[in-house]
Amino acid sequence: MKTILISAGHGGSDPGACANGKKEADIAVKYRDTLSNKLKNIKGISVVNDNQTSVNDELRSVIQKQKLLKSDLFIEFHMNASTNTKASGTECISNDKLKDLSKKISGCTGLKLRGDGGYIDTSKSQHSRLAVVDNGGIIINLLIVTGK
Repeated sequence: MKTILISAGHGGSDPGACANGKKEADIAVKYRDTLSNKLKNIKGISVVNDNQTSVNDELRSVIQKQKLLKSDLFIEFHMNASTNTKASGTECISNDKLKDLSKKISGCTGLKLRGDGGYIDTSKSQHSRLAVVDNGGIIINLLIVTGK
């Protein structure tokens, strides 16, 4: 049985990117729940969410859960933010070991791919250290929240 931990990035008092009444944290919860529900129907996969409610856990709590669970895959949803209303695209940030899987995940969204075919090496991202990636995970930046 393979175990997948899925987290909706941003939690507690941090809503993430906000624009036009939308919060990154709320959008990420919807994607987390959608992916979880689809994966739960696949035989041989056990899915664990960072939280079973519409609230996302703080990063520290999610990392602790990952360390205890020792999941086979750790996914966290995020959105990028930009003041450029024409900005678009999706990307996955991970280490090189998960590059191919990251590209496949980005590719199946049907959205414009950013970076190297939808993949961003964590060492080349705007944040050189990301706790999710440092713990063997993939950050999926699905959308770009803009001021439009």
